[in-house]
Amino acid sequence: MSPPPTRIFLSAGEPSGDLHGGFLIAALKRWGEVELSGVGGLRMAQEGMPSVIDLAELSVMGLSDVVRSYGRLKKVFERVVGAMLAFRPDRLVLIDFAGFNLRLGRVAKAHGIEVHYYIPPKVWAWGTWRAAKVLRSCDRIHAIFPFEEPFWRARGMAVDYVGHPCVDQTTPEEPPGEWRARHGLGDAPVALLLPGSRGGELKFMMPLMAQVQARLQATRPEVRTVIQVAPGHTVTDWQTRFRHAGGDSETVVWSSDAPHAAMQGATAAVATSGTVNLELALAGTPMVVVYKADPVTWAIGRRLVKLPQVAPSNIIAGCEVAPELLQERAEPEGVFAALLPLLDPQSPERLKQLSGIAAIRRLAGPSGVADRAARLILAGNRSR
Repeated sequence: MSPPPTRIFLSAGEPSGDLHGGFLIAALKRWGEVELSGVGGLRMAQEGMPSVIDLAELSVMGLSDVVRSYGRLKKVFERVVGAMLAFRPDRLVLIDFAGFNLRLGRVAKAHGIEVHYYIPPKVWAWGTWRAAKVLRSCDRIHAIFPFEEPFWRARGMAVDYVGHPCVDQTTPEEPPGEWRARHGLGDAPVALLLPGSRGGELKFMMPLMAQVQARLQATRPEVRTVIQVAPGHTVTDWQTRFRHAGGDSETVVWSSDAPHAAMQGATAAVATSGTVNLELALAGTPMVVVYKADPVTWAIGRRLVKLPQVAPSNIIAGCEVAPELLQERAEPEGVFAALLPLLDPQSPERLKQLSGIAAIRRLAGPSGVADRAARLILAGNRSR
């Protein structure tokens, strides 16, 4: 008689976590018999895990947004807890999204559920005092940066370094040349603009992208601008946001699929700080990293953050391979000036960044990340 399937509740609170969760679910199904439930988006649903809530219900950015949305988020959290306890999982797998997931992990542990954290909170950046919260919220960590393994082991946590999930997720959906042809780009230089995916990000980043694109259109009309629409959003909605931000949506090529083909097909990119920076580096595409938040959130964050770089690609490299223009420095003229030389195939700035990108690709780790994590999750604490 075969053993019963392992019941796993997964929690990914935003689009990037949903993407990683989709790859993880596929790996879990390759390595064992599982029953799944949890919090996720379209990608996790496509792999067979229905979400107990709409992922958009968790979309907030910045401290002020969290404060305004506290009552609504509390009700959403209670619904997720109820669904998790009703499912009676053998494992809870938390994927990034620390503010929500650490609370969920504490509840699960109090009910005797084994908790795994895939893509754990970056407390080494935001303050080691937060490590105690993680220790109270999970039983095992599956680390994505090599330096995280000794960090957590020194604090008594069971931890395995599995590698960065982006390593397995950057295969282009179609040949980059076909992506270019499908969008009528020919051999023109392409500036890819990636304003983020969260509502709060788009509020600050879409106006910046619109102004950078206007400068490109006015001074370098031969450069084609492509805006890649994030999963869970529509071209129509983003075109409206772009126009409201003062942009001319008719002069932009809008791409809503094949994001990794777009990254490889682009000449250079302007990208909001986040996982996408590492995806661009793995695609071999030079970039300018930008970020803006509301002033209160930014002031608190800068007091807490302990690293000189914020982009994951730069963190892996240990230096600023791609320029980071953050908050006050994230202004149209400065971003435009940093982007221009990256569009020139022989510029010193582009060649230097390409050299750094090659090093990042070596440091990001080997393929098979989701499979390594899945096997450890299925083994549970037997693998300690």
